[in-house]
This record gives sequence, C-alpha cells and structure tokens, in this order.
Amino acid sequence: MIIVDLILAILWSAIKMFYLVALSLVCDRLLSARNETRALVNELVMDYELPAAARAQAKSFTHLINAHPLSIHIYDMFTVDITLMLKFISVSTTYLIIIIQISNFL
Repeated sequence: MIIVDLILAILWSAIKMFYLVALSLVCDRLLSARNETRALVNELVMDYELPAAARAQAKSFTHLINAHPLSIHIYDMFTVDITLMLKFISVSTTYLIIIIQISNFL
C-alpha cells in the first residue's frame, strides 16, 4: 500500500515536472529567438547600402525591442526560463529523496 502511494506520488511529480520543463523550454526558445532577431535587425541598421527608409524602420524596430524586454513572470515572483526548470528539478529531487527516506522508516 505504501509502495503504491509512493509510485503514485512519483508519477504525479513527474507529470507536473514535465509540464514545467515544456513551459520553460518554450519560453527559453522564445527568448533566444528574440535575441537572434535583435542581432539580425542590428545588421540591417548597420548596412549602409540599404535605403534610408529601410534602415529607419529597422532602427525603430530596434528601439521597440529594447523598450519592451521580454521576460515571462509568474505572479511577478518567478521568471520562467531554464533556471526555473533546474531549480524545480532540484527541489523535486530533494522532495523525492525525503519521501523515500521516510517510507523506509515506516
């Protein structure tokens, strides 16, 4: 009975961890795409062979990217990125070790 409860707790934790991993990976991919876009737009701004109108549009897009920093927060407490995923895995691992140690005493 205790082993079944332990397995169910591990499965529940693994499913919740999978959701967090997927969310963190998507958010991190979005941030890296934003950084790549910033680099490409910067190349357009520095290309003096382009027409002045195109360079002006690229420059205004650069100002827009810099004015709105892209970071995803949960209740203004946690930033969703890869470090959140690693912290959650660390906490989950510690929790599972404690559950295993307690279940061995029972």
